[in-house]
Amino acid sequence: MIKIATILLIVSFFLSACERQELIDPNSDVIPPYPPSGLVVQSARDGEVNLEWQPNTDPDFFAYIVYRMEPSIPDAVPVDTTLKPYFVDKFLSYDTTYRYFLTALDEAENESLPSDTVSATPVNENPPERPTSFYAFGSNIDGVPTIRLEWAPNRDADLAGYRLYRSRNQPVEAVPGNLYSETDFSFVVDSMVAPTGTRWYYVVTAVDRGGMESRASRGASDLVTDIPELLSPPDGAGAPSWPFLSWKTVSGAIGYIVFVLENPAGSELWKARVSAADTENMVIQYTGPPMTIGRRYWWRVATVTTEEGIPNALSPVRSFQVER
Repeated sequence: MIKIATILLIVSFFLSACERQELIDPNSDVIPPYPPSGLVVQSARDGEVNLEWQPNTDPDFFAYIVYRMEPSIPDAVPVDTTLKPYFVDKFLSYDTTYRYFLTALDEAENESLPSDTVSATPVNENPPERPTSFYAFGSNIDGVPTIRLEWAPNRDADLAGYRLYRSRNQPVEAVPGNLYSETDFSFVVDSMVAPTGTRWYYVVTAVDRGGMESRASRGASDLVTDIPELLSPPDGAGAPSWPFLSWKTVSGAIGYIVFVLENPAGSELWKARVSAADTENMVIQYTGPPMTIGRRYWWRVATVTTEEGIPNALSPVRSFQVER
């Protein structure tokens, strides 16, 4: 009995030792990484601060935490967690001095001591970049004439908005007398384009929060044409299997798009592009898939005024029935 009791005591002691080893793991990571070093302000202007530092070389490094301090906030605030050895702080005040430091995290979520602190004031030095990819597209859909202007969004950190200028003459000068609209968006719909056939010219600029204005974009222009008047076949009339479609020439159009539809809602059977011609009327023969005798089809015509080939004015839908 004494021998059995001794064996049980030894086993119990061994199990207790294993449990203590699990609770106090000599391999658990409680050592934080080294503080980041080499923190510098690479640039500070136009509401933006660029920071850089030396990459961390700890084998279990996980990420950096960037902290910012400013006069109105007494405590340091984390503004980003990043894996990269740089950070760009945007949308800042021009006349505020910001202070920054960072820490490193390892995979066990140990945080290092803070790095050195740097400071920067992102004063307004430069106007924004000029807007790019600027286009104008006239439209006369359902009798509502407009010209839509659109451009690529500007990436400046201190962007406040855009100014759109227009004129009936080119080049368009970015002066108060030509100012048509101020907007926060990268598009404007100009609804004051009457009468139809009038070509309007535009440029757009970007403006920062300090009031600095960029150089004007390249110019863009368009007009709104009259709605095409369809001539033949007359609405609801009969037509041959390969009909000729005709409409009145529209002033200002450089081309047309002819649509033949399987239903009035717009299921497209055939589409053709036609260059404008110096004639009173335009005509094209249908060359699409064979049409069924006895069936009704619909058609319409759009004008084109730009090289992009986007429809400008769109006619009402008219129908014809194939008779032979």
